[in-house]
Amino acid sequence: MGPLLSSKVWNLQRSVTVKSRAGTHLPTHRRHKTHNRGYIHCEGRQWWTAEWGSMAANHLYDIFVSLWLQAGRRLPDGLNPKEWQARKQAALANMDSESEAQEIYRVSDLVADFLQFAHVHYRKDGQSTREAENITYMVRPLLEALGDLPVDAFRLQDLVTYRDLLIEAGLARSQINKQVQVIRRIFKHGVFEGFVPAGILEALRTVRPLQKGRTKARETEPVRPVDEEAVFAVLPYLSQTVAAMVLLQWHTGMRPGEVVQMRGQDLDRSGPAWLRCSTSAPSAG
Repeated sequence: MGPLLSSKVWNLQRSVTVKSRAGTHLPTHRRHKTHNRGYIHCEGRQWWTAEWGSMAANHLYDIFVSLWLQAGRRLPDGLNPKEWQARKQAALANMDSESEAQEIYRVSDLVADFLQFAHVHYRKDGQSTREAENITYMVRPLLEALGDLPVDAFRLQDLVTYRDLLIEAGLARSQINKQVQVIRRIFKHGVFEGFVPAGILEALRTVRPLQKGRTKARETEPVRPVDEEAVFAVLPYLSQTVAAMVLLQWHTGMRPGEVVQMRGQDLDRSGPAWLRCSTSAPSAG
């Protein structure tokens, strides 16, 4: 076989190889060194994307490949440079709007950041307390009504609106005041972290607590001690451990949570009267 014939055979084999591989490999995303822009090489044509290495360029490449795959691993019918340019502009405009939306720090973002902080901050004896869980329930009306509001747009009246929602929901006045204070605590944390302008917190601090007899919020009945007869009537139906816990509360006034968390090592039983000597420091509020 002569050199000329050998060259023709090689070119023919190369052409057959390229055609057989067409449609099996994804179009390649390349860099144009002169313009530092990305382009997609597909079916002998350059399809421009955006600045090389940018998120926009990679996003446009993903769109092009998606169209190519949906068309059966070839260029879609009707896709020409003009149509591709229109698709590019629409995709880039959508990216800009999504980016702007993501950059807005909203009330829901502030609450999420505070709850993450609360799970670490509110601890006792190395264990998380229920404070973060309680706050999660308290902020639900705020998130439902104002969660999408940008933090910078939050005003004094928005806190009053949140308080009015609690009144309509039938919460007690004391509980409402407590929850409003929690919202202020959340914004205080935001100021410390640099997420909230200090002026917003100062405005929220001017919201006065609801006063007894001067609001539509309901009042709670005073909590009175349980009758002694009721306490001792139920003891026979309790296990020995639970009965001892009930009697401990009855004689000391301890809260249920305090009784449950008490350990043997917290008790000084060296004298006739046992003393609770917990070494844990109180958690900071």
